[in-house]
Amino acid sequence: MEEFIEKRRYQRINASFDVLIGLTNEAGINEFFTVSGRAVNISLSGILLKYVEKIPVGTTLTLDFFLPNSQKTINIDGKVVRSEPDKHYYLIAVEFTKIDEAMNEHLGRIMSEGVSSL
Repeated sequence: MEEFIEKRRYQRINASFDVLIGLTNEAGINEFFTVSGRAVNISLSGILLKYVEKIPVGTTLTLDFFLPNSQKTINIDGKVVRSEPDKHYYLIAVEFTKIDEAMNEHLGRIMSEGVSSL
């Protein structure tokens, strides 16, 4: 049996909060279509979302959300690195490409406290 080797750079935390997803149109123009998804887990490098439609790999998007115990909207740019069906939803893996400094500090603080879910 082949041994699994973890390739992730950062610990993931299970999550359950709403995320607003800003998508660019098919021509790549920054015309945003804001839709709602749900976080499944999050790390300092990315987030896994549940969404009702497939979002193609390589799509750039903007994410807006509140972390628990935070009054500030977190705004992050990302790129879809995986998009696959899961029952009634699609699981959309997003790698962060531009991270708000406050989000990075807040999430890092939560992870250092040993919290296993948000």
